[in-house]
Amino acid sequence: MAAELPMVTLEGMVAIGQAYADVGIRAVVAPMISDRTLYEAYPQLTTTLPAHVKAQALGMKAPSTSALLDVCRQAQREWPFDRHKVQLGVGPAIPLHCSDELLIGCAEISREFDVPLQTHLLESKLQAIAQSRSAESTVQRLHRLGCLTGRTSLAHGVWIDADDMALIASSGATLVHNPMSNLRLGSGVAPLRQLLSAGVRVAIGTDASNTSDGQNMFESIRLAAYLSRIGSPDWASWVSAEEVFESATSGASRALGLEGLLGRLQPGQLADLVIIDLAQSHYVPLRHPLRQLVFGESGAGIRRVLVGGRTIFADGRVQTADERALRMAAQEAAARLDRAGAPAAEFAAAAYPALAAFCCDGQMAALGVHRQLFRNDDAVKDKP
Repeated sequence: MAAELPMVTLEGMVAIGQAYADVGIRAVVAPMISDRTLYEAYPQLTTTLPAHVKAQALGMKAPSTSALLDVCRQAQREWPFDRHKVQLGVGPAIPLHCSDELLIGCAEISREFDVPLQTHLLESKLQAIAQSRSAESTVQRLHRLGCLTGRTSLAHGVWIDADDMALIASSGATLVHNPMSNLRLGSGVAPLRQLLSAGVRVAIGTDASNTSDGQNMFESIRLAAYLSRIGSPDWASWVSAEEVFESATSGASRALGLEGLLGRLQPGQLADLVIIDLAQSHYVPLRHPLRQLVFGESGAGIRRVLVGGRTIFADGRVQTADERALRMAAQEAAARLDRAGAPAAEFAAAAYPALAAFCCDGQMAALGVHRQLFRNDDAVKDKP
């Protein structure tokens, strides 16, 4: 998913698509859109803000629903790239931040243009608390509004319950497990074994670099397997290397809308390949290659990456871009964005104490599902 402020534009979407096309990486670009601000999604949050900060928060306005849907439809009609290489999806960012009208519109775009729909599903406990005040769960709401289909990709799903899992499984949607991000943000541990047992189609992801500090898929698949071990002493219930590898490959192809074209080494599949050097120490002696790959590989063993049969990475560097020039441009862009974002950073610093207290209080609330290692009484006892 890609973000653009103050709102998504056709030019911005095309620029992102062009970057993927230039480098040669296969991608689905799903611009994040929402028509509710954080403070509209959590109205009780504003009651704890200092007066001058509260006034600024209440004055924030999200883009209009119609404007967001119009630009997304325009982009679908005018998308200039080969969709098997760089596809354009639609991305209602978080259901809590989206009106019914926006979610219905996104579902219609996904259906009309046969493109993926991506959203963030119950990543945090605060989102789960917010849904508990409604007569329906977030998953039930997405289903009612037509957003749960085989084209749907649901990131996280940390705080869903058994009924939600059954509904997702029956819809054919794919849930993308992002263990690095969930640990980094303290969101909890998604119930991967329960998801797989419920028949949910699962993929493995990294989330963004600002929430997981990297894009290392080997780290993600290893964590996905290892984290299943803290939920049960029964080793037979632990998620295996084979299961997480299947989720990271064939499962990912479903999430991208490319099922049957990616994820396996067989005739008729697109030749997206990663070549690994088996001379690395964790492959010697070679006993169970898949387990050694899942549990031992860091990415250091990668010798070549091909996308559609074209070499994109080899000899320790990207072959399709000037990495040095990109690093310099990225550093310059960061400085430019820091200057442009200075007023927002000042507002965030002023709001931080109230936001932090609001989030910590939410972590101690009791819910019907539990996805964290600490108990509520532990959190109260250890609170600074």
